[in-house]
Amino acid sequence: MDKVNEFFRTRTVGFWIFSVAALIAFVEAFVYIGTYTSSSMLRYFSAAAFALQLVAVVASVVMYCFKPTAKWSALVLFGMEVCVFCLFISATYMYLSSILFGGFSASKLKSLNAGFVVSTLFTLISMILSIVAIFLKPYRETNNVPVAEPVEPVETTESAVEEI
Repeated sequence: MDKVNEFFRTRTVGFWIFSVAALIAFVEAFVYIGTYTSSSMLRYFSAAAFALQLVAVVASVVMYCFKPTAKWSALVLFGMEVCVFCLFISATYMYLSSILFGGFSASKLKSLNAGFVVSTLFTLISMILSIVAIFLKPYRETNNVPVAEPVEPVETTESAVEEI
């Protein structure tokens, strides 16, 4: 239990931003597979994008658990998210072209599959949060944190109070 307490005590805001980015990426993978394995959207599904999404989350979270690799984990998540996004767009560009054929309008945007919109937004949000986490320290150094020594209470006597 002390190891877990030490782990969370030494983490900074960068850790929490990275954690949110990884959680969003993980959820997005299952939104993607849930949306694109239905019969009408199956031809726009990329198994490589789904698998790489899971690998990105697992690899970056494991890297974040160790101090020597923690500073690189947000970069790994971002790089793999870019690859996932490219695979996603490569698989779904025909879906977009069929929806937006003949022009761009608000009614056509409303007709987009909700899973497509959520997958796109979650991937972009995860990428943005990963970029922010890249520039923040993943942990604080414990060696530089001074430890306060306990102070013993001072007894007061009536004569000491009268002198003041």
